Amino acid sequence: MTFYQETTSTSDSYQILHEEEAGAFGHVSVCQDVATGAVVAVKYLKKGPSSINDLVLSEVIAHRNLYHPNIMLLRKVILTETALGIVVEHAAGGNLQDYVRDNSPLQEVDARSIFQQIVVALLFLEAKAVGNHGLKIENIMLDKSTPPKVKMTDVGYFKCTEDHLPKSRVGSFGFVAPEVLLNKKDVNQKKADCWSVGIILYQLLYGEHPFEKPSDQEEGSVKRTLDRIVKVQYRLPSHASSTSPEALDLLQHILVEDPAKRYSLQDMQAHPWFQKGLPTSLMRINEECLAMPEPDYYVSQPLDEMVTVIKHAMQPLDDDSFDDGFAADDYDDIDDLMDA
Repeated sequence: MTFYQETTSTSDSYQILHEEEAGAFGHVSVCQDVATGAVVAVKYLKKGPSSINDLVLSEVIAHRNLYHPNIMLLRKVILTETALGIVVEHAAGGNLQDYVRDNSPLQEVDARSIFQQIVVALLFLEAKAVGNHGLKIENIMLDKSTPPKVKMTDVGYFKCTEDHLPKSRVGSFGFVAPEVLLNKKDVNQKKADCWSVGIILYQLLYGEHPFEKPSDQEEGSVKRTLDRIVKVQYRLPSHASSTSPEALDLLQHILVEDPAKRYSLQDMQAHPWFQKGLPTSLMRINEECLAMPEPDYYVSQPLDEMVTVIKHAMQPLDDDSFDDGFAADDYDDIDDLMDA
């Protein structure tokens, strides 16, 4: 897919500094606010009903209602000639997948620090009746502090749980729970999301995916990986001997086939490994953020202006010659893979 790209500036207010890789949102630019000098990330969606609809509007509004140090802050939405730009804070430390690759194996204390932040952020989303159903390691960003601070991103895909339970298997297949891959009825989405958290915990501890092997990719087939996931067949790497028993116990309570027996976020939070060294500030951050004033306190763009901008972006473009900014799921044909 060819993603839409701006060239030098995304509007009169922002100057492009450099480009980021295209992701689920489409094209992303790192920009500088001309007025304030602040560095932000701008995620582009092609204008028109094929890319922007009422669901996008509801998701952006939901993001606007989130204020948390471990979740990307939505700053505003803007229009370019052919795209809607969603302006969020910039995480200069890159994504967690690259961080794990470059620093693997992580010290267990560092893995725990990152994991604690992820779980606390997800507990906040749950308290706000929002679920991040596309959770995967590359959608978690970091700042440049030491230890790094987690910034959950692409939360525009979280789907408000009160009125929009997901009807499709979103997210890359490697993070999808067995019951979702098997298309079982009455999936508990919260427990399915917890499976994704378990995959990320394994990657933090060992620097690799629990169900993937290099040969799977070399042979151009993902069916072996899918088979291991649905059967929950994974092995600990040779260097796992240095992992604490408490970390292994937590991992083995999350990567569980039966969702009813799988740890919830609350179970993870209460586990001794999670509680070890838990910063006092992180223990109380959700309570403080849930007590924050309305979004107008920390989002400069009024809600009615944001809605107007997005609705304007829904209008069809005169030139519809380039692909829209939404990347199709890489594995829409999971059923075919499972049946192969």
